[in-house]
Amino acid sequence: GGKMVYMGDTSKAIPYFEQFGYNKPDLVNPADFLMDIISGVARPDDPQNYDNGGVPDLTQKWIDQDKKAYPMKINPDFYFMDHLIKDNAKYQPRKK
Repeated sequence: GGKMVYMGDTSKAIPYFEQFGYNKPDLVNPADFLMDIISGVARPDDPQNYDNGGVPDLTQKWIDQDKKAYPMKINPDFYFMDHLIKDNAKYQPRKK
């Protein structure tokens, strides 16, 4: 399966990848350029900033970015449903 490298507004996709050194050339379709980035065809303008053969680990960058933007929170309201959990200890299979 694939790995997530970006999720969000389409209008913010190009600026998101620009922060890693990917600059869209003029007259290039933005969707094609994004596909080139995630498939590894496009390279950042300044590749020596990254250890992975001059290419940033986009999956890890997204994980790091996502943690900053959406820190994990546990909603305490879900605990009110504890009483709805059924005790299946007395379950008897149906006879055929």
